Amino acid sequence: MSVTQFMLFELFMTCCGVGFLFKPEVMWKIQHVLDVKGGAPTEWYLFRARVTGAVMLVIAVGGLIVRFG
Repeated sequence: MSVTQFMLFELFMTCCGVGFLFKPEVMWKIQHVLDVKGGAPTEWYLFRARVTGAVMLVIAVGGLIVRFG
């Protein structure tokens, strides 16, 4: 994997991680814009989205440390 591809992957993981961690409602709307009309995410989804966001950020930071550390 080239450095450019790696950095784009890291940017994607970081953006998704931050989105899921801090704005899970917005990420739910993005994911389900064509599936649900007037629906709302459950508390379980919001919790799971925040955990997923935290894991994505850990993976992104870990990848940077492994690659450049």
